[in-house]
Amino acid sequence: MRDAKETTPMEVSIRQVRHAAADCFKSGANWVSFYREILGHKGVIDELFPRAEQRDQFEQTPEYGEIQHMLAKLRERNGQASQSDEPTRVITVRLPKSLHESLRFEAFHHKTSMNKLCISKLLQVIAGDLVPSDLERRDGESAGEAADEEALGDGVSRAAGANSLHSTDRLHDYCSDNLLTGGRPF
Repeated sequence: MRDAKETTPMEVSIRQVRHAAADCFKSGANWVSFYREILGHKGVIDELFPRAEQRDQFEQTPEYGEIQHMLAKLRERNGQASQSDEPTRVITVRLPKSLHESLRFEAFHHKTSMNKLCISKLLQVIAGDLVPSDLERRDGESAGEAADEEALGDGVSRAAGANSLHSTDRLHDYCSDNLLTGGRPF
């Protein structure tokens, strides 16, 4: 049994994230800078929770929910990403007409643009098992082994010696710079 004063490494990391997010929020950062520094690739969360299992656990905490609310408030307050020092990128997404119409209706209902609605949806965490994979499984290989070999290519290794990919691993855990990916958006 632990003493009341003892804290786990997870609790210490959660406090550090909460403190960094609060400082960034109070500094008047725009939402893109906040996202990049706190939630983005190589941000505070990535640094303090380097393994996917750790991030998954953190994403279930009330503190993560608070960070999502801070981000939403900054998006409301700051408006477009053009106020940031970071260039924007454009992607094209092919989707069925019925889904497009649903997004239009939802954007109208929320009194926002489809672009803002889609960014809001992209910023949300989604369970890995709800995202269909483009990697085909080979006979005799586990899903993780096939994904490792396909996604990593030659010369790129997994951190911490894991043998297979967890279904909710983030792409930036194992991607190389030359892969076009759908990792966490900003």
